[in-house]
Amino acid sequence: MTQLSLAAVIIALVAFAATLFGLPDRWHFGVQSFAALMGSADAAYHENKLWAGLLLATAGACAAAAAFLALRDSHRRHTGGG
Repeated sequence: MTQLSLAAVIIALVAFAATLFGLPDRWHFGVQSFAALMGSADAAYHENKLWAGLLLATAGACAAAAAFLALRDSHRRHTGGG
């Protein structure tokens, strides 16, 4: 396992553990997106095109989820619930 892959795995595990201790979901998905992006860069460096594409798609999905959750929470704060 390369150093970049190891860093991505450690970041993903830290994000998961932090969620268990109360980290908001939007932060979890944001950090997971970063970890998937790092994994995608490592896969692309090693010319694993399928893994690079899958991890890049995962990073995009996690980033979209983080943005959605952040906007939803902001809307709830400004409207007083709901």
